[in-house]
Amino acid sequence: MLKKLSDKNFFLLVLLYLISSLIRLKINFSTEYFPGNNGAFYLLLNRNLIESGDLVFRDFPLIFYIQSFFASLLIKFNLLNINQAIDYVSRVFDSFVPPLSIIPAFLITKKVIKSNGISVYLISGLSIFHFYFFVLISDFQKNSLGIFLLLWLLYFLIILNENFNHKNFLYVFLFFILNGLTHFGCFGVAIVLILIYTIINAYYKLSDKKYLKLFIISFLIIIFSFGLVYSIHSFRFYSMIEIIKNLFVNPVIIKIIEKEPVITQLDLFHILITNILSIFVFVLLIKNKDVALKNYLLTLAALTLLLSSPMINYEIAQRIYFISYIFIIPLIAFIYQTLNKNIYKRLIIFSIVVLIIISVNINYTKPVYSNMNKNLYKELITLKNNFQQDKRSLIISRHGLEFWLMWILRVDAIRSDEVNEKYWEWYDEIYILVQKKFKPPFGPSGSNNTNFPEPKIPENSTLIVSNDYYDFYKIISKPKDISIFKERL
Repeated sequence: MLKKLSDKNFFLLVLLYLISSLIRLKINFSTEYFPGNNGAFYLLLNRNLIESGDLVFRDFPLIFYIQSFFASLLIKFNLLNINQAIDYVSRVFDSFVPPLSIIPAFLITKKVIKSNGISVYLISGLSIFHFYFFVLISDFQKNSLGIFLLLWLLYFLIILNENFNHKNFLYVFLFFILNGLTHFGCFGVAIVLILIYTIINAYYKLSDKKYLKLFIISFLIIIFSFGLVYSIHSFRFYSMIEIIKNLFVNPVIIKIIEKEPVITQLDLFHILITNILSIFVFVLLIKNKDVALKNYLLTLAALTLLLSSPMINYEIAQRIYFISYIFIIPLIAFIYQTLNKNIYKRLIIFSIVVLIIISVNINYTKPVYSNMNKNLYKELITLKNNFQQDKRSLIISRHGLEFWLMWILRVDAIRSDEVNEKYWEWYDEIYILVQKKFKPPFGPSGSNNTNFPEPKIPENSTLIVSNDYYDFYKIISKPKDISIFKERL
């Protein structure tokens, strides 16, 4: 795939990869404890897998099997203890693996532009220098690995378009399944991608038996996909059904008109640019006679319009806008290749260079936060003395802190808005932890910059520990109204 690159071109590809990797490395190692709101989630599941061979939590498992394998090697050779090994591998993996996305992005761009020029490198560089790429870091590792696999799926899809045979179809199927083992959102996008691709090809080539075969096989694959999601995480299966039902309910555009902060200004900019590019590609494709490339680009343009649409449900949008940026790479490549005037091509390259420079500058210098530091850790450790070994204990906390409690105290914990009556049947003792200060700026998606709120304390609770950072309560009996946990301090 990369054999025909000259030494100079290969060096440029490696240079872009290293710059992106070093930025991610700097971000991942900027905090003493693992960065991000849910960073401890990765640490916890990796430790569960090493110690018991089971994730304990039902989740898409690929990244945890990979990371726990390498962490086990460090432990086996006595290089680090289990907690250190998991922390180190999780940070390094997230720094150096996702930037490999530039390889499939480069191969896709090269296929579209049909050259090895500098434009190919800069356009494919968007895959690892886009603003969203540095948003999907630390506690978004599954997302970034899913995007890496999605790009490989896109590459083999364009290869399949050129040469429809069993080998290429198996490559498409392989990366489709790997996505299904990695991240729910990316897999959902992959399903829609295959569905749109199949419909477009069936429309143009339904008389051809191999495309009719594609239609039947793709339909079976999508049915299989729902079964795969159900077997991995049944809750996600029902979430998938709800997403389909509510895709256009409470759309982003209404929230924008009502001035509700459900998306950031960066998201808004992304919506505008992405929709403009997609519509422009549709216009350019009207006169395009390359049927294989046309079908491929029509698929991506249609998918991009859907993923970046202001008409979709705002909660769904908050999750898929981060994924949609990768699909504009081949669209930009096509626009660049199609435009005849050099001034337009130079304007595209200049815009990409500016975007990359701004993105590098912002992401290299931006502050990085973790939900844990040395002082918080010391205070949490002291809470261990309050748990009885023969009792099943549960701690209720704000979102993001629950995984650190499980990681540090080795006790079950849950975010407050997920509490229901059944927990009083499952646990002997239930506690509430409220953090009083040093709260990193993690909060709901949008532009209001509010913290995830602390749980409200029921009346039938006793304060058993109060220190500098935390108040620790024991709930004496089940509250009459469980909905109190939906309320916030």
